[in-house]
Amino acid sequence: MKRFFKVLIGLVLGLFLFIGGYVFFFFQSEEAPVLQGEVLFTLPFQGELTLDVYQPTQQVYPKSPVLVYIHGGAWITGGKVSVNNARFNDAFNQLRSKGYAIVAPDYTLARLDIPPFPACLNDGFAALKWIEDHA
Repeated sequence: MKRFFKVLIGLVLGLFLFIGGYVFFFFQSEEAPVLQGEVLFTLPFQGELTLDVYQPTQQVYPKSPVLVYIHGGAWITGGKVSVNNARFNDAFNQLRSKGYAIVAPDYTLARLDIPPFPACLNDGFAALKWIEDHA
């Protein structure tokens, strides 16, 4: 029984070290857009849905052009925070340094009792309307 608890404690500690190392590695070795420049988080745009606005890191234009990032996930998973996925960092950071703002909205995801269509499309149009209204 003692051996079981030692193994269990070792596994739990190993898991914490792995997760902690991954988080440290992500924020130290990757240039996540969220760590650079001004970001406006969780701005409501339709009902309980929110969006994040990643402001340009360099002011190049009098009014910044806006790019909309719609996260993937087949309408069943994911969220706007995936903008910080390492594979997008370089592109987003380059765009922001060239004066572009990036807006990342959430949208209705499928649930057992509610299909995502057409709500997810309506959410996208509502996000575009919000951008137009707040340009």
